[in-house]
This record gives sequence, structure tokens and C-alpha cells, in this order.
Amino acid sequence: MLASSGLGAPKGYGAPSPALADVRGEKAGSAQRRASVVDVLGVRPGMSEVEAQRQLGSFGTRREIENEEAESAGVERELWTLRGSHFRYVVLGVEGKRVVAVEAFARPERRTLRYRDLGDLDQAKKLGFYIYEWITPGREGEPGVRIQARGTDPEYLASYSIVRDRTPARKPAPMHDAAGAGPPSGP
Repeated sequence: MLASSGLGAPKGYGAPSPALADVRGEKAGSAQRRASVVDVLGVRPGMSEVEAQRQLGSFGTRREIENEEAESAGVERELWTLRGSHFRYVVLGVEGKRVVAVEAFARPERRTLRYRDLGDLDQAKKLGFYIYEWITPGREGEPGVRIQARGTDPEYLASYSIVRDRTPARKPAPMHDAAGAGPPSGP
């Protein structure tokens, strides 16, 4: 189920993930907070396509989305039409048999998921009137994720996406001596 902060999360969205403290980058007693949602109905970037399909299969039916532009980039897209969920649709982005993106679209008649249910709004980057983005860095060489929530209502979102962050981690540049002959020699 969808992992949330547990602070006012709508009924049926699930309990917080035990790994949330790690995902948020929190240590015991830390006041630092990050986006807390790392999956949609148990599907998250990095999991296998087969595992994601199995997870979503109990909620609805799958259709391939034909998109030449996405296919040329090597990303397949799947549309899942859901029943019995707070979400109407879920779209998966799959590359090399792994999920690289997942996007959920809320049912317009059920306004239950608030922006603040995804994470601390004070930690979000505000990209528009009702567009919030959280970036969670990866660990140990793994890419991080970008979580983006959008809507037309000031409190309730219409959709949110979780995408593997493709921004490469910056490595410190090697130091060179004044002549530019290479790294400095040892003592």
C-alpha cells in the first residue's frame, strides 16, 4: 500500500513504511523531514516490471500505451485502470524490465489525498500554484527519486508521480597543481 507519513493520511492508504526514516535521510531524533511517499499502491521505481504488474493486478487491468517518442527513449509505458481504489489510473514507465517511474491519478469524485499527506510542504519546492516537488537523494550509488504532486485545488491533489532522478551525483573534481600537470603529489 501507499506509504505515508501517517499524519492525517486518508483511511485505506496504509501505514508508514519501516524504511521511511532511511528514505527521508533522518537519524533518530532528527528534525529533518523529506517527502515520505515512496510508492503507489506498493509500486516504486527500481522494482521489477513483473513484480509491479503482480502488485497492480489485484487493483485493475493493464493496457500498453503506444508512444513513439517514449519508445525511442527506451521507456515503455503501461496504463492501469483501477477499481476499488482512491486512484482511477496508474501509469508505469518501464525501462529494461525495471520500473523507472510511476504516476497515480486520483478519482475526481474522491478528494481524499492532500499534498501534505505526501510530505512536509515546508520541505517541498513549489513549482506552480499547486505543484509541489520533493527530491530524495539515493544511497550508495543508487539514483534518488523525484516526487511531484499536482492539482487544481489548494488542498487536494489530482495526481502525483515518483520518478528515478537521472541527475548524476556530483563527484569532487581532482585537484591539480598550478602548472596543470596533474593531481598534487603526496607529502
